[in-house]
Formats: sequence, structure tokens, C-alpha cells
Amino acid sequence: MNSGEEKRFPATPRRRQEARRRGEVARSADLSAALSLLAGLLFLKALGGPFVPRYVEWARSFWSRPGSSEWTAEGVRDLLSQGLWMGLQLLLPLGIGLLAVALLGGVAQVGLHLSESGLTPQFSRIDPLKGIQRMFSTRSLVELGKGLLKMIFLGGLAYSFLRRLSDLLPLWLQAGPVAAAGQVAQETYGLVLRLGGAYLLVAALDYAYQRYSLEQRLRMTTREMKDEMRQTEGDPQVRMRIRRRQREMAMRRMLLDVKTADVVVVNPTHVAVALRYREAQDPAPRVVAKGKGALALRLRQIAFRHGVVIMEDPPLARTLYRSVQVGRTIPVELYKAVAEVLAFVWKVKGRVA
Repeated sequence: MNSGEEKRFPATPRRRQEARRRGEVARSADLSAALSLLAGLLFLKALGGPFVPRYVEWARSFWSRPGSSEWTAEGVRDLLSQGLWMGLQLLLPLGIGLLAVALLGGVAQVGLHLSESGLTPQFSRIDPLKGIQRMFSTRSLVELGKGLLKMIFLGGLAYSFLRRLSDLLPLWLQAGPVAAAGQVAQETYGLVLRLGGAYLLVAALDYAYQRYSLEQRLRMTTREMKDEMRQTEGDPQVRMRIRRRQREMAMRRMLLDVKTADVVVVNPTHVAVALRYREAQDPAPRVVAKGKGALALRLRQIAFRHGVVIMEDPPLARTLYRSVQVGRTIPVELYKAVAEVLAFVWKVKGRVA
């Protein structure tokens, strides 16, 4: 395939499925990280409300024993156990919540997807030459540019907030260390919240770019479209041979059914329609064969050879040929005309109509 051939067509479902199987999906690591950052901040605030007073009480009891004589092994063990238990009560829900957010973020981007390619060793990844090619590829340069832009944007935002914080800190210290700590904590929370929101916006733009980039990579050239059609639907020449073979088999079956017919209605040489009626099997007379021109002549010859009655009725022959497919029963509006024909045939054959 010519590598310079234009990719004019969007990816087919089969190509998308194959790319997904290889692990080529639109995914932004920044989006999951931004969601985890904001979720962690919100979880920490929600869980920290009842936790802070308990921690302050624990810390006061820990540091209120200055004399070594007041410390015993059992007391230290109990105090550390309390601290460990309080830490687990905070960190365990926080960890579970962050894990859930990370998993939901991944599922929201790519759905439930497990790629076998990630489990299969790919020795091309340790090829130094290919590694250098990947380092200087267009995609790597784009990722580097995106990383620099994110660093400049988020770093500038953080610097502006920290600059404001440094200007206000001397004023807060005049109110005392406890008040200053509260103000610093509040401002820090606001800073991280704003950074998380900005990071989420950047990550959403990155995810949109990843989707666009994937669509561009999966686009197909004319040759690729033809190759996929050949793989999914088979070679056109093979399909033609199969259809020809099917037509030949249907023709042979139709010609064999002529000898089972009750009558062949003709017009008088251009059209021939073979009818059969078995009262125990068919709800109505059935067309078992039909043809025009040379095929009509052949149907007449087979009928004559097997003693099938041939009856000329040009209007009925034309109507049957146009309106009834081979193997189908006749419509209600033709019951009367066909019944008259069959009655005549059975009378000729000495049957009771």
C-alpha cells in the first residue's frame, strides 16, 4: 500500500473493534488524575470534619506527658494504636473512594475494556532504534508540547495564588498562629480546588484531542476499504461464482419440479408457468416453475415429455408470471381463473373436479 495515499474514509466498525482489541482507545491519563485530585480533596474535606477534633485530642494527650516517668510500654502501645486506628479510619475510606473514582474515570473514557496486547510481550518496545523513532515522532512532539503548555498554565495559576498567599500571611500572623494556620488551610484548600478545576478543564480538552487523534489514525484509504470488504464479504469473483452456482441449482430444482405440475399455462410460446395443487399439502395452487423465451420453450418440452397438460391462456400466463414468485401460492384474486383451469385439466385426465 502506498503510504502517501490519502485516508479519505472514516474507520469502519470492524477496524474500530480491531483497534480496541489492540488497546488503541481514546484515553487521557490527565482526566483520571484530575478527577482523582478533585475527588480526593472533596473526600478529605468531608471526612476531615469529624476527624480533626479527634486528632487534636489525641495529639494533646500524646504531647501532654513531658516526663519520661509518665510513659509506660502499655501506654505508648495504646496511644499509638489509637493514632493508627484514627489514621486508618481516615485513609481507608479515602483510598477506596479514590480507587472507585479512578476506575469510573477509566470506564467513562473507554468502557469496560481489557486488552490482551498489554499482557503480550512486545520486544519492539526495547528496540533502541524504534525507541528513538518514537521519541522524535510527531505524536511524541505533540505530547511534549501539551505537557509544556499544561505546566505553564497550571504553574502560572499556582504562582499567582501563592504570591497572594505570601502577601496576606504577615497580616494573618498578627492575629496569632492558630488563626494564621486556619487561614492558610482555607486558602490552600481554595488553591487546590481551583487548580483541580483548571486541571480538569485541561484534561477534558486533552481527552477531546485524544479522540480526534484516534479518529485520524484509524481513517482508511481506498485500498484499505477494498481489502476490508474483501475480507469481510469475500472476494467479488468468489461471490459471483457462488451466486451463479446458486442460480444453477435453483434452475435445476425448478426444471425437476415441472414434471410434478398439474398444468403448464402458456402464452402461447413466450411465457410458461407451471402450477401444482395438492389439497392435503397446499392451501392454494402453487407456482413451481416459470420462464420466458427459451426457458418457456424448455418448460413446455419437459411438460410434454412427462405428460403434463399444456394449456394456452395468455392473460392468465402473463398475470401469473408477473405477480407470483416460484414456490409461492397464487393470490386470492386468481383463485377463480386458476380453479377453472385445474377443473378443465382434471376433467381431461378423467378426475372428478
